[in-house]
Amino acid sequence: MAGSVHIFGVRHHGPGCARSLRAALAALAPDIVLVEGPPDGEAVLPLAIDPAMKPPVALLIYPEGAPQRAAYYPFAAFSPEWQAIHHALTRQVPLRFMDLPLTHLFADEDRRAAEAASAAPAEAAPEAEADPGADPGAPASTPLPAEADPEGEDLRDDPLGILAEAAGYTDRELWWEHQVEQRQDPTGLFEGILEAMTAIRSQRPPPTGVEALREAYMRKTLREAQKAGHQRIAVVCGAWHGPALVDLAGAKADQALLKGLSLRPDERWPSLTALVDALEQILARKRRRSSFALAASLGAAAALTLGALASHYTDDTCGPALSIQAH
Repeated sequence: MAGSVHIFGVRHHGPGCARSLRAALAALAPDIVLVEGPPDGEAVLPLAIDPAMKPPVALLIYPEGAPQRAAYYPFAAFSPEWQAIHHALTRQVPLRFMDLPLTHLFADEDRRAAEAASAAPAEAAPEAEADPGADPGAPASTPLPAEADPEGEDLRDDPLGILAEAAGYTDRELWWEHQVEQRQDPTGLFEGILEAMTAIRSQRPPPTGVEALREAYMRKTLREAQKAGHQRIAVVCGAWHGPALVDLAGAKADQALLKGLSLRPDERWPSLTALVDALEQILARKRRRSSFALAASLGAAAALTLGALASHYTDDTCGPALSIQAH
């Protein structure tokens, strides 16, 4: 029997979210905790409960020998993810990061750079002038993909703003503050957040690009937790991603998407056309199964209707930084 999945959609660094999440996890007592974060950094997670590790802290992940390309993940004591990590580690509950590994994103950057270099003219491009006001000792950083920010307006048309307006607020921050951050009783909070985000996402086209890959990988991690026999699975993720993790039925489609991430060229799709063809075949099979199921349902409905008609005539009765080199 597949374990139950409990989705806790949060706002990163939201104190009220963190407080409500801590209470919700204590009530649930999950037997595994999955957190939106880079699996490349799982090895250092136990350091989060080291007595010397005092937030604010940050996790840095970068390609081997290239710290200037680091992606950073900051945590404060009031970060919901930090509270989830502490809950799992202090209770010796299995803990996993479930987001798309940054190794794949770095590899994709390298491929794109190599393609651009091979297509560039032979003469070297002029070097960019240095910024005289820049701090020469400050580390450069590679920002996370835009969709890592659940309140980003690039792909989501400002979901908090939409919810705030529907509730009669002109200030999205004030609405969230009143409804979530100042809330003392977490009962029903995360179910409400999931329902609201589901309604908003139902009006948007399916995700594409990196966001689609990230959510496919999250579902893959969830399926692995179920397959391992976990019965109470806690998922802590940005509120926007919650609705994408409810239905875990499309395993083959997710596998097809993620195949393109393989670091070995011979394991990747040879072309975009090949990927599209594979997805079309999967969807065609699902449509055929749906048609058979619909026919069976209609047949059963017809039988029930006939039975009811027959009986009618015979019977009337939901701080420091830890750095990891991605290999």
